[in-house]
Amino acid sequence: MINTSSSSGYSHSQAEDLLLGDIGGELLSNHVLITRPWGSESSYVPSKLRAIAAKEFPIFNNSINGHNECHRIDVLYFCGAGKSTTFKNENFTVGIEAKVTVENLFCDQKIPAYFGRTDFFYLAVPDYMLCLGLMKAAQWRHVGVASLDSGKIYKPSLLQFPAVQERIAILERLLLEKSHIEITAPINPNLHGLSTIDGLQKIDWSNGYPEYIKI
Repeated sequence: MINTSSSSGYSHSQAEDLLLGDIGGELLSNHVLITRPWGSESSYVPSKLRAIAAKEFPIFNNSINGHNECHRIDVLYFCGAGKSTTFKNENFTVGIEAKVTVENLFCDQKIPAYFGRTDFFYLAVPDYMLCLGLMKAAQWRHVGVASLDSGKIYKPSLLQFPAVQERIAILERLLLEKSHIEITAPINPNLHGLSTIDGLQKIDWSNGYPEYIKI
């Protein structure tokens, strides 16, 4: 039986702040090295990644009765590798939901509301919850899992192909957010970026993209 009362020792707000700081930078660097968001055939790896980020970012969905529903994703990044984060087609978005208790991880029913709204999507959990995070994310092929303690990625997110207008709307709302911040993350191309839990997982690249499989 899973103990749903365990806590990581920091609050949900503190977890969001970690993702807006160095931990977020590490996560984004690892994400670029693993997923190669500029194309699987591209050997291009930037020396640094720039991102506009905000927490509690509104994501709008159409409800069954035709009215817009608003959910707030914990942290959203709009990323690019150039001198600005709005250049050409080389930008992408990453959504993060932070889970600091087992109860919240398994009881949150709104996670699918964020699917298809960002290019990539991760659950970020403390190290002691990594196995449970992988268990939760296993039901969705494109959902990644990352560590809140280190920014390491244990399951890569797969591209969700959101509509162009969705990406534009997200950037417009991000720039209007008074509390948005800018993150610059150095990238070391000599590192692979992927972390594993021994005996639990490996990554299969046979299809040309990183796919999480159990061993």
